[in-house]
Amino acid sequence: MKIIQVSDPHLLAPGGLLYGSDPLSRLEACLAEISSNHADAELVVISGDLTNDGERAAYAALKEKLAGFVPPWRLMLGNDDDRALFLEMFPEAAAERGFVQSVVDSGEGHLILLDTLDSGHVEGRLCEARLDWLDERLQEARDRPVFLFIHHPPFRIHTLSSIVSCSPTPMRCTMFCCATAMSVIPSPDTSIG
Repeated sequence: MKIIQVSDPHLLAPGGLLYGSDPLSRLEACLAEISSNHADAELVVISGDLTNDGERAAYAALKEKLAGFVPPWRLMLGNDDDRALFLEMFPEAAAERGFVQSVVDSGEGHLILLDTLDSGHVEGRLCEARLDWLDERLQEARDRPVFLFIHHPPFRIHTLSSIVSCSPTPMRCTMFCCATAMSVIPSPDTSIG
């Protein structure tokens, strides 16, 4: 199974610079590299922050760049994204119970993309509706491996943002894929809660 995670593109309106760099041209180069050398990927997850400040023009540029992208892809939100505007710009995105979250079944396991965005806050949040949705997806997975993709790390990392509200019951995942802290955190017996 080849899964590629692209994290935190922080897109601006075309031509915009972020700390002297053009995030859109960097994303274009990244997508070109994936298309050239990894077109056989089962899935490309582009995890938030998709935009730097939730601008319509940034989402429009992202949509344009993904229009001809060959491997299957899914988008996830981060704390700098705007869920309502994103869903307006990407109506085909999975919106489960009002959140941008979904499941991808793979031959290797159950990939769960969980929305941790808490609008207006840097830290993430898992409210009861999202935790219930996650619990249902974990039950559906049964004994299959689970790969959980989230923007915010499920633990405190010094001053970096984390999820501030977690499940009261531990959950087992084969691997956590967090955008903010680390790209991949392998952990066959990881529990949060």
